[in-house]
Amino acid sequence: MQERLCSFVFAYRFVSSDISLLDISAAFGVSATFGVSATFGISGKSHMQTTGIILAGGQSRRMGRDKANIVFNGKTLLHHAVDLLDNFGVDDHIILGRPDAIFGQPDPLPGEGPAANLVAWIKAQTPPFKLVVLPVDMPLLTLEHLQMLDNNPEGGYFEDLYLPLVALVKAPLTGTTPRMKTLLAQMGISPVTAPAKWRKSLTNFNRPSDFKSH
Repeated sequence: MQERLCSFVFAYRFVSSDISLLDISAAFGVSATFGVSATFGISGKSHMQTTGIILAGGQSRRMGRDKANIVFNGKTLLHHAVDLLDNFGVDDHIILGRPDAIFGQPDPLPGEGPAANLVAWIKAQTPPFKLVVLPVDMPLLTLEHLQMLDNNPEGGYFEDLYLPLVALVKAPLTGTTPRMKTLLAQMGISPVTAPAKWRKSLTNFNRPSDFKSH
């Protein structure tokens, strides 16, 4: 008999078609989602915990203002990233570098860059788990992009881009890793060739002019 998965989700949510969970959370000063989720099958296999991380601790020097709060197509860049992780189906959200935000945590190593902070965060966790990492400044990313990376058995990232990435963290990381390229190699993640039609959507918004061109 083909294995069937049963998912039980117990949660209380404030739901609105126009207001995101982050908006509601900010208004009330608390998390808008309270609950637990468990997924298991007839075979007894457990669901691998999937954590979504948004890297939002940069100083946005080229933008001249905080990228995370810039509104694009009706939502802040941070909301775009959170919604994408929701669509992917992560179990937990972490907004790294934004302790003031709901789901936010401070950078473990302030000022040390995304790779070093990501490594420090991973080293504080207990494997195995799946990791989905997004930059806060790529609002044109879609679920299709992440699913293509997730189709790789060990996860993946797009060629010439270190983010976004999907990875299976099977064992603790060792040492320090100041560069994303080194981290990807250490985790055994393979590059994926993106279709040419995705070139425009796989773009970081680093300057005010980037918003005008989209």
